[in-house]
Amino acid sequence: MRRFRIFYLSLFVTANITVCFITLFFNTVNFCKQLTLLIYIKAYSNHFVTHITINTIYFIIDTVYKQAKA
Repeated sequence: MRRFRIFYLSLFVTANITVCFITLFFNTVNFCKQLTLLIYIKAYSNHFVTHITINTIYFIIDTVYKQAKA
């Protein structure tokens, strides 16, 4: 009877450790996905800001050129 108790206890501990590692693995994967998404959003927003800045500079130069020409 005692052998079965030790067996079930070790099985329970092993299952808990396995679940712990699986949870840790999925949390790490999820964290990496969120980090990748965050980096992607930051890069995209920087790209967007660059486009807006270039378009604004072009608009200002174009306006100044048209006024100087008129």
